[in-house]
Amino acid sequence: MDGLIGAGSDEVTRRLGRPVADRSAGGGRWLRFEGRGWGLRVRLGTGRRVASWTLNLPGGTSTLREAAEPAGLWPACAPDAEAAGADATGSSLLRRRLPGPEGSTDRSLTATVRGGRIVALTAFDEPPDW
Repeated sequence: MDGLIGAGSDEVTRRLGRPVADRSAGGGRWLRFEGRGWGLRVRLGTGRRVASWTLNLPGGTSTLREAAEPAGLWPACAPDAEAAGADATGSSLLRRRLPGPEGSTDRSLTATVRGGRIVALTAFDEPPDW
């Protein structure tokens, strides 16, 4: 998923293949991709460029690194964190700043925690506001 934010729709389909769903809603376009053990929703915004994406991890992972590394986001989203630790503090989210390409603004990454496992990663084309 590294480099997907800001990519045009043609680049997305070149990298991921044909989406299993493609629909317009809420002023944007949503593409859905599926693979073995994962699902990905991509939101295209202005100029048909990726504004955000959510990678669903049905089995979940126990650490942020385990979730981010296969997506090509490690070590950019370091430091690592245990999903169980987030649950213990009552938080269902782990948030990190992602560096943008040279000369651009940073992006945001949110890991969703449920039942002591990271079950989704979401990246946004905006700097963190939390």
